[in-house]
Amino acid sequence: MRIGLLSDIHANLPALEAALEKLTREGCDIIVHLGDAISIGPFPAETVQFLRDHDIPCIAGNHEDDLVLGFSDQMDRRMGDGEREHYRWTHAQLSSSEVAFISEFPHTLDLPAGDLRIHCVHYCLSDGRVADTKIDLGRTALESAFGTEHQIVAFGHTHRALIDREKPPYFINPGSAGLHHTGGPSVMLVDIPGGHNVDFRIIPVEYDPRPVLTELERREVSDRAFIRETFFGDI
Repeated sequence: MRIGLLSDIHANLPALEAALEKLTREGCDIIVHLGDAISIGPFPAETVQFLRDHDIPCIAGNHEDDLVLGFSDQMDRRMGDGEREHYRWTHAQLSSSEVAFISEFPHTLDLPAGDLRIHCVHYCLSDGRVADTKIDLGRTALESAFGTEHQIVAFGHTHRALIDREKPPYFINPGSAGLHHTGGPSVMLVDIPGGHNVDFRIIPVEYDPRPVLTELERREVSDRAFIRETFFGDI
């Protein structure tokens, strides 16, 4: 069995198309998006439509929670004007049917993997939503955030690829499939030949980012100068 994992596409449709093509060519039996399909990029509606049209199982990330549940009190207090306007712009691009589709995203999904199970989640949860907490990729912090009862935990949110198989539970993160600030877009292959054997591979995603940068300007995406510098500054 082969599982494809991607996460944090962040409304980058060209990167999503390239990521799905790569994972499909690799012969994945199932492909899962681990949350944060929307916000930052200029294609929120098109990204949601693509995920829906291709029947890709999606986990709810913090950006989906912000849309469906509203901002947490902590998030609402610390947001600057530019960030708040960007969220308003993103949410305004989505139709009622797209919002309804997003509202059905679960916070967790357990995938069978041979004799193992992969627990898929965007990040740790608190009060029925993705927790608004400091991100730490140390082993102790990961065990505190996700617990130790799962065999494999696949998560996103950090935008940083990770394979930690020091001991069970294994912690894996495909990195961001749509942003460039943490080493470039990437996805992950999980190979399960059978039993308790499992192998993880990080694969870079190559695509032409120029349409994304062009559409940030053409669509007058709120806070686009910050977005371009922060998330696409190396291209």
